[in-house]
Amino acid sequence: MIFSTKTEIPISDMFSDHEISDSLYKGPKSRMKHPFKEQEAVSNMLFESQLQKVQDGIRDKVRDLGLPNYYRPLSTSERRLATCMWFCSIIAGFMGFLFFYL
Repeated sequence: MIFSTKTEIPISDMFSDHEISDSLYKGPKSRMKHPFKEQEAVSNMLFESQLQKVQDGIRDKVRDLGLPNYYRPLSTSERRLATCMWFCSIIAGFMGFLFFYL
């Protein structure tokens, strides 16, 4: 437009030299999804097993060192509030289930 007499061009022609393929925005083809899912499941399993080992090691070390539990016991009002919140969430879930499926 700068070096021509045109004053308007369509938006689709503005960046025609830098066009990106639509296939980049789509996921892998269905025949390629299965190997990726298997690898993802194996990776997740390995990660979770390593994480569990770390958690067990930390728990054992805390017990060996005799460190106190950093969770304080809940007061009566806090316990009552937690019970009420749990009960309300169960009722809300049940009502949502009824509204969704009925």
